This record gives sequence, C-alpha cells and structure tokens, in this order.
Amino acid sequence: MENKETTNMTFRELFDRWHKERSESVTETTSKVYRSYLNKYIPDDLKNRSVNSIDFDEWKSIKNEMLNGKAPNGSKVVSSTARMALGVYHAVFIYGKRNFGLKNPADGESINYRDIRSITVFTEKEVRKLRKAVKPYDVVHLGIMLCLYTGAEVNEICAVRWGDLDLKNNLLKIRGVVEKINKRSKKEKNNLIVVEITEKKNSRELPIPTWIAEQLKIMEPMHDDDENFLTGEEGCAYPMTFRGQYVAFVKAARVQKRSISALRHTFAMTCVKKNVEVGTLSEMLGHKKVSDTLRMYYRKQMTDKREIVENLYE
Repeated sequence: MENKETTNMTFRELFDRWHKERSESVTETTSKVYRSYLNKYIPDDLKNRSVNSIDFDEWKSIKNEMLNGKAPNGSKVVSSTARMALGVYHAVFIYGKRNFGLKNPADGESINYRDIRSITVFTEKEVRKLRKAVKPYDVVHLGIMLCLYTGAEVNEICAVRWGDLDLKNNLLKIRGVVEKINKRSKKEKNNLIVVEITEKKNSRELPIPTWIAEQLKIMEPMHDDDENFLTGEEGCAYPMTFRGQYVAFVKAARVQKRSISALRHTFAMTCVKKNVEVGTLSEMLGHKKVSDTLRMYYRKQMTDKREIVENLYE
C-alpha cells in the first residue's frame, strides 16, 4: 500500500529493498552483480531521487543512452551489460509498483531481464567450433571449457585452486568466489580476494568431462594444491583478465562474440533440452531455489512445448 513513506521512496531505497529480497534466491556472485549495476552506472543524484519523480520520457532517454554505450553517470557501458542492467532496473520498478504502488517510469518498455538470456546462448555448431579451438594443456582454454561444461560462474572459476580439482573422481569443487575490495583512494589499486562460499547450495562438486580431466591429470603433478588454476600462482585470477582472454579465444574460434555469461547459460539451456531434472540442474548451478532455475531456464522450454501441442495435428 502507498503511504507517505513509500510515496517519497528513492531509487536507492527501492533498489535496496528489491535487492535484499532478490538476494535470497540467487547466488552470492549474481547478487553482487546486481548491486554493481546500481553502484557503477547510476549517479548519486538519481539514486537519491524519489521514484515517483522520474518520468517516462526521462527514463526512456536514459535507456537509449545506455544502449548506445553511455551510462547515466557518464561512464561507458557495453551493450550486453547495458541490457542486463536495464533489465534489473526494470525489475526494480515493477517490484516498486507491485509492492508499494510507486510509479513505473519504465512501464511499457521492452527490456526484460528474463528475455535477455535467449540472446546469450551459443548454438551447437558454435560449441563445436569453440571446443575445436582449444589448445591442448592450455589452462585458460580449459578454464573456459569448464564454464561451458559445468555451468560454473566466472568469479568461481577464477577462485579455483589446483587442490579444488579431484581428478581421481573427475570433479571440480566450487569452494570460493573472487570478490573485489574497493580502493580507499585513487592511488590504491583494487584488491581481489577469494571468499569462501558459505551457502551450502553454492558450494558444490561438479563433474568434469573426461576429455578435459585427461589433460588436467597430466598437468596436475606440476602444480601445488594452493596454486590458482588459471595463473599458477597463489591468490586468485582477475575476472577482467579472464574475460579478455575469453574474448580473444572466441575471436580465434571465429564464433560470434557474446558475453562470457553465455557459457553458463548455454550449459543450462543444453541441460534443459537434454531433459535434465530441474532439481539436479538447480544444484549444479548453485541456485538457492529450484523455482529460480524454473523461471530462468525452463520457461522458454514450456513455451516450446505449448507450441508443439497447439500445432500437433495441423
């Protein structure tokens, strides 16, 4: 219900309420990505404005600028990230309208977070080309393949140590995630740390395909358990560096460039098409709730089934 307090609710306050509720049903990494969309691209004056004071034309202008590579705070943003961020903002506005009777300045806009996933999946032909482009015993290439074949997230792969690989049983143990500690001054560099995953569902063991495991078994004796899988050094790999290596890999494979999250989404959607039980897939992806896996990946499959039934005897 709308009251005096909610009528003047700012964008930041609404985002915080939405984020707190949403974080209960997504991985820690995804939750931090959502938060970054507020901190990275929305200026303080817009964060502190009441949602009801943001009109449709103003938000439409913001949306168009973001899709053209410019965030409201003046920073640059790539189109795929802009779409993801806009989808989150849209979800926040819908949440505000549904729960507090606030105005939705994005009402009627076509950007929808759920629909973004449909354009971030590699085709079967592209997957074959990616696998063919893998150089033997190249840890970066194998790291990319682990994302594609296990559904692990980028910040999880960057935190993997050689000791997290159980190559007797061909398992990848997801035990930590890379997080950034913001610098206190312009002179300091941002530091990355590996944070142990506390959520039981996020901490998991994922099967490694035999063709990847065979290469890792040959390489394993040359590494200590505490060495990072991607860098061969202590600590963690930089996700930004890994993303750059991924872009170069996709280009060399002559495959259409997509966000690195397409690796995880391709794994998930392939499992859906192979009729993997939803509870199993949810566990492999580290989702807190099965309902999130259903909403994110099985929704499209249900639509396809309806189309099949509708046209069954025509």
